[in-house]
Parts: sequence; structure tokens; C-alpha cells
Amino acid sequence: MKNGFGITALLLLFLFFSCATRGEIKRFKLQLDYLEQSNADIQKRLTRLDSLQNEQLKLAHTISANMDYNMKMVQDEITLVRNALQESGYRAEQLTKKIESVSEELSRKIATPADTLDTLAQNRDLSETVYRQAYLEQTRGNYQIAIAKYKDFIDRYQESAYIDDAYYQLGECYFTLGEYKNALESYLQIPRSFNSSPLVPPALYKAALSYRELGKNTSAKSLLNRLIKDYPNSNEARLAKERLKNWGR
Repeated sequence: MKNGFGITALLLLFLFFSCATRGEIKRFKLQLDYLEQSNADIQKRLTRLDSLQNEQLKLAHTISANMDYNMKMVQDEITLVRNALQESGYRAEQLTKKIESVSEELSRKIATPADTLDTLAQNRDLSETVYRQAYLEQTRGNYQIAIAKYKDFIDRYQESAYIDDAYYQLGECYFTLGEYKNALESYLQIPRSFNSSPLVPPALYKAALSYRELGKNTSAKSLLNRLIKDYPNSNEARLAKERLKNWGR
């Protein structure tokens, strides 16, 4: 009887430990599954973070590239404005010199004998009228008409105070129309025939640009260097230096 009871006790004890072991294994498995799931979630989050970091890097590169591009655009605009101001500057300078030239001519005419004064005044008024008509057509964009009027003025009024202006504006009309050879001839007439004119520096500068358009780069650079040497303090000399820098000396 005692032996039977002992066996029964052993069986009960074995069953108890067996149940306990299976329960522990089940709990361990559940914990393992939970850890694996947690690791998977963490891995997904890490992958997402990597993706976000890559997107941020791409965005940063894009913003940097756009900033560089915008800065270049701003720098280009500043250069254009500076050139425009310089162009305006030499226009104002040549206008001032032209006023001085006309004043000198008037002073000379005051000393002219009275019997010829009326004739000179009439010729001056007529030549000025013809010149202004040509210039008006030019400002309206009627370049062919302006060219014809400038040529007529040059043929009739070689002694006019506006003769150098006529050659220069004739060159401007040709240059605007893309007739660079004719423009070149008109511009060069000023330093050849009117070397004391205030229009010599701008004429040399525009003649150099005409050479450039004609594909004669050596002549263009040579003329700009001449301009810088002979008229170092002119606005055109500063423009010439910039052109040479851009073209490559």
C-alpha cells in the first residue's frame, strides 16, 4: 500500500514539473515572438529614418543648388545694371563735351564780320534742323529713313558742329540693323577726321564691337587697347577693360 502511494506521489510530482516546464517554454516562446516583433518594428523605423535622412540630404543639395543659381542670376543682373550705368555715364559725358564744343563755335561766330553773321546763322539753323529730323527718325525706329537723312546732312554740312554726331549716329543706325561693316566705317570716320571730338572714345569702342561682330577679334582687341592707352580716364576705357577681360586678352 505504501509502495503504491509512493509511486502515485512520484507520478504527480513528474506531471507537475512537466506542466511547469511546458508553461515556461510557452512563456519563453511568447517573449521571443514579442522580441522578434519589436526588433522588426525597430528595423522598420530605422529604415524609415534612413529614408528621411536621404530625402533631407537631397533637399539640402537642391536648396544649395537653387541658391547658387539664384546668386548667379543676381550677380548677372548687377553686372547688367553696372554696364547700363556706365553706358549712361559716357552718354552724359559726351553730351557735356558737345555743349562745350557748340559754345566754342558760337564764340568764334560772334567774332565773325557782321556781313556774314546772318548767313552763318541761317546755315546753322538749317543744319541743326536737318540733323534733328534725322535723329527723330532714329528714335522712332525708322533707321533706313534716318540713315538717308544723316547721309544728306553729311554731304551738305561738313562744317556743322553736329557733323561728328551725324557720323556717330549713322554708325548707331547701321549697328542696330546688323550692318556692321557700314557701322565700322561710320565710327572710324570720327577719329580719322575729328580727332578732337568728344565722340572719339565712344566711336572707338563701338568700332571695336563692330570688328568683333565681323569676326575680326584681333582688330577688335587692338582697338580697345588703343582706346585704353589714348583715353585712360574715359568711361569707354573702363568698358573696354571689361570687354577685354570677358574676351580674354
